[in-house]
Amino acid sequence: LFVVSTSFAVQSLAFNFSKCAPWLEEYEKFHQRQRGAPDAQYIIAAQQVETKNGLGDRVRGMLYAMRVAAATGRVLLLAWTAPEVDLGFFFTPSRGINWTLAGTPADGLDLNAASEDVDVHVWGVTHKRQNLMQERQLVTNGGFASKKRFLVLRSNEHPNATCKGCPDASSPTDSVCIFQFLFRASDEVQRQADAQLVKLYGVGTAAQPAAAAQPAAATAAAAALGGNYAALHLRLGGQLGEP
Repeated sequence: LFVVSTSFAVQSLAFNFSKCAPWLEEYEKFHQRQRGAPDAQYIIAAQQVETKNGLGDRVRGMLYAMRVAAATGRVLLLAWTAPEVDLGFFFTPSRGINWTLAGTPADGLDLNAASEDVDVHVWGVTHKRQNLMQERQLVTNGGFASKKRFLVLRSNEHPNATCKGCPDASSPTDSVCIFQFLFRASDEVQRQADAQLVKLYGVGTAAQPAAAAQPAAATAAAAALGGNYAALHLRLGGQLGEP
């Protein structure tokens, strides 16, 4: 079980992708065909460089960008290199959507400024209300109809937000499905999670031959809680000035 935030719930080793909307698998196939193609256009969801947004704010803008990518026929790429750690430290592509910049024309691109080939849309918690409303109106009325090859999107918009022409994502399950199609925990995160679970619960009696091939986290959790365990995400502190 991998908990990202209270908004996006869990990543399970046995996630049931069959309950997800068909557009996700269709976009996955499109992404595999178009990534790196000579005529491909890209949308790059990047973190806001001017603020230290939390994990939930950063991830939800990326999930929203996938809907925009599907609506505009663009290849989704994700960039998160500041202010602390690269996105790849936490996540790797889950399935067939390789969202890394490596090996694409966007690798090494200046994501902070518009140019002949780049459009940049920025809105979110750090902008004045007037600018925020102008950008929201632009987005919800189809403002992503850019002809430029690269569209950089910097936002903490909710994945279920209104988006003209975008696939429907009105159910909370839709956000979970988008996340599952994009992300799985990196090996380093999984290693540290396993170690913490063993520290909390110990290996107990779960080290049985049938469970020998399971990850340490699974065996430890099974021993501690009779085969099932859950993780709880607690957010402490206020939204203004929290550490």
